[in-house]
Formats: sequence, structure tokens, C-alpha cells
Amino acid sequence: MKSTTFCFLAFAFVAQSALAQSDPLRGLWVGEARLNYASEVTVPLDEDNNPEAPIVDRPTKTFDVANIRLILHVNGAGQVSLLKEVALLKRTDDILADSDLALVTDPRLYAEFPGQPAQRIASVVFDFGDQKATDAVQAVMNAAATAAADEINRTSSTTLAAARALADAAAQAVVDSADAEAAFDAFLAANLSMVQVSAIAASGDASAARTAAEALRDGPVGQESFYQDARGVAMVDAILAAVAAAGTPEEKEAAAQNTAAAFADVDNQYQRFIAGKIFGDFIAPAAAAAAELGALRPITSFTGVAGQAPVEVTSANHGLNSGDTAVISGTGIGAYDAAHTITRTGENTFTLPVDFVAGGAIAALDGALNAAPLEITSATHGLATGDKIIISNAGVPSYNGEHTVTVVDADTFTIDVEVEAPVGGLGQWAPVLGGGWNFPENLIRAAAEAVPEENDAQEEAIQIKVDGYADTRGADAIAAVVNAIVAGAAASDTVTPAVLASTLVEVGREALASDVTRYPLPEMEPTGDYNDFVRAANTQQPENFLTSPGIAAAAAAEAAFEEREENPLHNDTSVKNKALAAAAEALETVFGAAARAIRTELPMDGTFAVGEGDPRLRGELAPGVDLGLPAITGTVVLPAMHPTNPFRHRRHRDHTIGFDIVRKLRLDFDGEPGDPLDRAGFGVNRITGTYREEITKPDNKAGGGLHKPLGTNQDRGLIVEGKFELSRISLIDTLNAK
Repeated sequence: MKSTTFCFLAFAFVAQSALAQSDPLRGLWVGEARLNYASEVTVPLDEDNNPEAPIVDRPTKTFDVANIRLILHVNGAGQVSLLKEVALLKRTDDILADSDLALVTDPRLYAEFPGQPAQRIASVVFDFGDQKATDAVQAVMNAAATAAADEINRTSSTTLAAARALADAAAQAVVDSADAEAAFDAFLAANLSMVQVSAIAASGDASAARTAAEALRDGPVGQESFYQDARGVAMVDAILAAVAAAGTPEEKEAAAQNTAAAFADVDNQYQRFIAGKIFGDFIAPAAAAAAELGALRPITSFTGVAGQAPVEVTSANHGLNSGDTAVISGTGIGAYDAAHTITRTGENTFTLPVDFVAGGAIAALDGALNAAPLEITSATHGLATGDKIIISNAGVPSYNGEHTVTVVDADTFTIDVEVEAPVGGLGQWAPVLGGGWNFPENLIRAAAEAVPEENDAQEEAIQIKVDGYADTRGADAIAAVVNAIVAGAAASDTVTPAVLASTLVEVGREALASDVTRYPLPEMEPTGDYNDFVRAANTQQPENFLTSPGIAAAAAAEAAFEEREENPLHNDTSVKNKALAAAAEALETVFGAAARAIRTELPMDGTFAVGEGDPRLRGELAPGVDLGLPAITGTVVLPAMHPTNPFRHRRHRDHTIGFDIVRKLRLDFDGEPGDPLDRAGFGVNRITGTYREEITKPDNKAGGGLHKPLGTNQDRGLIVEGKFELSRISLIDTLNAK
């Protein structure tokens, strides 16, 4: 695979959507890693033909190279996910902005988009199910086997029925606590309700909520949670951070409520809303409506009686009525350049309630020779400091032209020029003519907010609000974009509405990028597949997760009892091992269903940025030198029962169950922190670094996809590493937005 494979995609998708995102490194990154270092797995011989233990944590260079495709996504908050596949789908025929495109990682969502030829990118080297589903079954198996074995090992008088009952109760406790979503909802209701969040915002104290969050993560005493849901802890910390960063009590309250809503937004509705079609579709119509009122209407003349109100303004086909407000700008006269309530005097004229500045003859010039300023006397000039005038017919050439005045009194003002010896006439002055007018901000805003597409966005913002909190995230996002459009229209000196509308569209998209808040997503949130699995939804299979306690308990208790009764050499360990093996075999169907639970993207920890981590190759380090901290890390788990597990063979009875394969990934980036991104081509950013992977066994399990664990302590996996290069082919920062 060559990096140039992605240049066309980058041209097609990046160039047209560069203004609508947030984090500087947001978007979809695709490339490859070239693995040419691997830890030695054979025992080499030294010069005397004596076996020499390999250094398993220091890979050696290989003769050949293995290329693997990498697909990473960075969201608007800078969080990184590893993808196994992604499709770039169009929402409309014309691609004008990010809102016209979607990055879809779940093939089950394709049907929600129009039929089209689309680009799909996939990596065959990464396949991962939802590890939590497999962990749930593993926890049931362990609980049943441990309870049965402990009871049978406790006393020889224990009956099979008693052991089975205890095993069933222990396994049932796991099932009862497996619905992480329901447990999280209960945690929110009990500890982080709207009222409780308001109290945290006011006091800054969340100790009670944090204690409950830690209990949610760790599970009851004596029954460690297999899911270890850390969302509650992260939520409490995020609320406290948001409160600390806010200013006024009102801002603290809003920040706390919206942060809480972001964590309770389990379907990620807000992020998908701001990256979606409905939000994107309102920007252009709102910009066009604002441009119609914000475009500057030229003023051709000002007339009136010197020193008296009103001033009559001539502007062709102005369309104003008496009592309307017009914002005058660019005239050079401060009294004119303001918002005025006008009086209509004709189709092309209206008046302003201010004194007319007429200009006049210069009566005298004064000042220190060869120094500024020049003092000018002109009776009842009517000027104000900062006004602009034009002097003409003065005998001294440098006095002629445009000047900004500083008023001394009603008959005198100065200009910033050096005084010269008098030559010829004194000349005369006149106000700078020109300028234009547009409508005030409140009317521009009303026009922008009145377009149907903006109303559609407001309705959608209401739909995505999280019940139970004062959730203003959607409305705030719309307001941020509208505010930018309105401010841009009101401050514009562009005369043509169509030209201004085009500018305001870019202003709106830039506001979406820089002004709309992106909230970090909770890590390892339960997937829909996991929820369906632990709730046994959409299945008619009698052997499912809800029935697994009885299945595991019966098998474990019977095997443990048989081991005690029939093996005269049995011990506590052999009884438990028999119970575990029997429970695992009995739950084969349930394990298979768990392995088919899908996770379409895998969250990774750390920072995706140039210069982060330690990109030195481990294989080239001197002995005793260790790597520094990583940039980003992640763990890919392919369950033993997953359909694509390479150790399974459905036609071989000994290979119906594979090994759990654990791949610990690490990426470190070249360069120094703060360095700019490289360019891979026109409009395409590139980032390089070092990819490392350790293939190992799961904790407390044998195998793990390896023939044997490596190292003196049998605690190291197979390590590979090499350099990688990623190109950014899209700036879209949200996955699966509709």
C-alpha cells in the first residue's frame, strides 16, 4: 500500500471541508506501519555453540518487512480511536461542507444514507469484538466455579445441591450487575441529579458523588466489578474542572449542567448533531438572510442646513419607513456614524436627527513653525474629535487632502501636519462624503433566525437535550454560529449581498470550528451490542446470558463434586480447575454470542500530536536504556470465540474454541512538541512515528495466542515495531453522524 493511494481522497474531501472542525489534529488519519523489528523467539547460540537466552524486550531487525494498515480517528476533543473500517458517505449530491459527508464505522448504518458508490477503507489486521461482553461471561464462569469449588473444598459433607445453589447465587450476582447502562443511570439518579449538580456548581464539593462513582467502578466489597465502569469518576472530575474554569455563578451552573449532560448523553447525540446534516444545512440560509440586511447600502449624499438638524440622506431605493433603524457607517463624521431612527422623506431619501456638518471657509491658520499640529479657525464648524475632513485650495500643498481633526472649541480644530510659512490662500474644508448604511444587529439576527433551516436546527436541538439536566448544548451551539454570522454581517462593508453571504458562510463554519464547544466522550461506554447481550434482547436462544448462571452452576458443581468423589489425589486446585473447565464448556454457546458483540471503534489513551511520546526504536537502544512515556496506547482483544479468531476451525472438533488474543499497541510521534505537521501533498497533512505492538496473554489466563509466554519470568509477549506514516484524509471529527 503506497501513501499516494490516499491523495485523491484528501483532495476530494479535505479541500472542501477545511473550516468546519475543531481540534487542530481532528479528523481521519490513514496510513501504514512497516514492521521490521521483532523479538527473538528462538534460542540462539553463542560463539561456543552454547544456548544464549534471547532479549525478548529488545526486538532485532528482521530480513523482511510486514506492512499493516492503520486507521485512526481524532474527534473534536482530541480523543483517539482505532478503527477497523470506515466508509465515507455523502448525504447530498453536492459536497460543500463537512455536513454533507459522514464517516461511518458501523455497516449497519449504511441503509440510513442515500444509495451511492462510496469509498470504504478497512484494515484486515485489526479485528476486535466487544471485550466487555466476553468479560461478562468470564465473570459468570469464574463466580460459579469458584463458589462451587470453595463449598466442596470446605467440607466433605457438602451436597451437590448445596454447591450448585451457592454457585448459582454467585453467578447470578454477576448477571444482576452486568447491565452497566442501567447501573450508570441509577448512579446518575441517586448522585448527580440536576439539583445535586447545581449544588456542586455552587459549592465546588463533589466528595459524596465521587465516593459513589468509585463504588460504581469497583463494585461491592468482595465482588470486584468485571466492567469497572469509570464514567462516574470521569464525570465528577469533568464537572469539577468545568466549574473551576467558569467565572460567574451563572456560568458555573451552566458549565456544570452541560458537562453532566454530556456524560449522560449515552448515544452521543450532541456531537452527531453539530457534525450532522441538519446543523450544517442551516448555516448557508442563515448567512444569506443576514447578508440581505447586512450588506452596505451606498449613500450618495448628505444635505441640510449647517449646524441644524435634520440631515437628509440620499440612498437609492432604500426601502425604509419612518421609525425604522438604520446603522450609518464610513461617513467620517462621528455624529452620522451610528444607529439612527430615521424619517422617510422619499423613495430615495430619509433624514437623521443630527446636526448637519456643512464645511466652510478657513478663517485663520496658526501654530509653531515646522511643528505639528496646525490650528484651523472656522466659525461654528460643528465637528467632533475624530471626524474626517478634506481641505482644498490651501496655498501650502501639504495642508490639502484628507485629515482627522481634534476639536479645540466651537470655532477651532487642529490637524496633524507641520506648520509651514504662509503661501497663497487659506482654502476651505468639507466633510468626507460617502459611507453607507445597513440594518441593525437585532434585525439581522431576526432574519437569520427566521430561516426554516435554523428552525429545524432548533427543533433538533430540543430533541437531543438530555432529560434531567438544564442541557443547553444544542441551543448554545446554534447561538455561537448565529452570533458569528450576525456580527460579521453587521460589521461588513461589502455592498453585494451574494458576496457577503459567501463570506458569512465561511464565518459560520469557522465559528462551528472554534466557538462551538466539544465535550470529551466517556471512554468504554457500553455498546448497543453489549446492552443487547446482557439483556438477552432479540434472541430466542435458551442458552443466553440471563440463563448462564444456572448453566454454569450446574456444570461447575457437578464437575467439582465428581473430582472430589472420584479422584483420591484431588486437592483444592484440581477441584477448582475441573469446575472452571466444566463451566467454560457448558457456556460455549454463550461465549460465542458474546464474541459476536461488535465494537466498531476502539478508544485509545494519550495525546495525538507531533513530538509526543518516545519514537526511538527499542531495537536500536543501548542495553539498559528504556523508552520514555508513550504518546497513545490501546489494547485490542480478540476473544477466543470470535468468528475471526485464527485459532478456531469450525470443522475441527479440537479447534472449536481458540485462544484469547491480546495486542497491546503503542504509537509515538516524531518531531518536537509544537512542530507543524508535514505535508504529504497538496492539502494533505502527514504525521510519522514509531508503531509498537506486544502480542500477549490476557491477565490470569494461559495461551493468549502464543505458543508460550516469553522471558525469564514467562511474562512477556511477542514484540514487533517499526515506523509508521499517517495522512489526514478528512477533517470530520465525529463518527456515524447522520
